[in-house]
Amino acid sequence: MDGIHGLIDKAQGFQIEKVLFCIGNDVLHIDNVYSTTTKGTPQDTDGKWWEHYELALALYVECIETLRKIAPVDVVHSMSNHDYQSGFHLAHTLQAWFRKAKDITFDVTVAHRKYYKYGTSLIGLEHGDGAKMDNLPLLMAQEKPQMWANTKTRYWYLHHIHHKVKHKWRDAKDFIGVTVEYMRSPSAADSWHARKGFTGAPKACEGFVHHKELGQVARLTHFF
Repeated sequence: MDGIHGLIDKAQGFQIEKVLFCIGNDVLHIDNVYSTTTKGTPQDTDGKWWEHYELALALYVECIETLRKIAPVDVVHSMSNHDYQSGFHLAHTLQAWFRKAKDITFDVTVAHRKYYKYGTSLIGLEHGDGAKMDNLPLLMAQEKPQMWANTKTRYWYLHHIHHKVKHKWRDAKDFIGVTVEYMRSPSAADSWHARKGFTGAPKACEGFVHHKELGQVARLTHFF
């Protein structure tokens, strides 16, 4: 919630008419009662699996209730490798929670890659553990040709690796074909990351302001 409020504060001055809220991305960390990922890799955890589920649901409800005070909210779930099943169940529970809301939409299908159009921007969302990053621009064009044709600026927002990576592909002079980037994470390093030396990445929540005609016009980061 500190991250949500921090990004809202940094967005002051913009006229926000829509909020795209991406959920999932290993929010539950484990996928069973044995504290392992979907594939069975043991994880460091604080608390029990059912506590994780209840806390994550309460957190997401509070996030959405906060965001809908600003503008209508479109919720998109990214399937992820740590909690492939339980994260999907959590997303559908959240959809059921807000089933009567007129100002909230949900895209919580099992599809690994999700697409969202706002004005002349096409936004692709996925966890980042699926297709190779170099293939994402052409996958976007192949899977959503009409949306591609009707947009000028295109973006992939990925997670998974917990540190900042950004690449650009161009399709014409002065127009960004596709920007692909990995988001920072608010999560601290666990013992595995510490042993491997994957430490030092700043903990943060990130958000972006998109103009209907100009694409991404602001990048917001709330550091912890």
